[in-house]
Amino acid sequence: MKHIPGDALESLAALGVAAEPDTLVRLGRFTDLLEEALRGKRFGNLLGPGEMPRVWSRHILESAAYLPFLREGARVVDVGSGAGFPGVVLAILGRSVTLLESRRKRFLFLLRVRETMGLQGLRIINGRVEDSGPFPEGTVFTARAVERMSELPAALALAAPFGYSLTVRAGNPESLPRYDLIAELPSPPLDRPGFMVQFRHPGTGTKEESVGG
Repeated sequence: MKHIPGDALESLAALGVAAEPDTLVRLGRFTDLLEEALRGKRFGNLLGPGEMPRVWSRHILESAAYLPFLREGARVVDVGSGAGFPGVVLAILGRSVTLLESRRKRFLFLLRVRETMGLQGLRIINGRVEDSGPFPEGTVFTARAVERMSELPAALALAAPFGYSLTVRAGNPESLPRYDLIAELPSPPLDRPGFMVQFRHPGTGTKEESVGG
């Protein structure tokens, strides 16, 4: 497992994430698929130049750090999944996840990951969040690499009018419009400081509005 360090289980535990050795094998397979895709360039620029050497500390661990903040048993909707962070990592860790990715090449890469790894509980949508709703009451959203992150809560209020939560990693939470929960992320094991920020929106719609479209 080229990109999975020897202390991987301990690093995950430091983030509050319990994992088994076979989980590390699946995470290693995912990083292999990502590295293979980057070499072939068939799926576009999935990660920036020089990112693979720190794929564990920067991308896998930061994605796993979302897990303790997500409601147990809820299906997660990952907005702007890109190369699969955090959505694919959360799926490997046992969550039911829907990936939303509007860019066609990245969508095709995510399909390849699902098919190759047999992640049958992973749903993948080629589209934007504003075109994919309405989402049911209490939908749990995640996001990590969305452009104009500060605008996302307002967009989700329209896409999920019956209430939702949104969990994001932020370097500076003060740049975001509002939040209900904030926790500083430990560095190390993460390779940069940051915060986990969670928004909760009670909803503005009604059940009757949902039936009417």
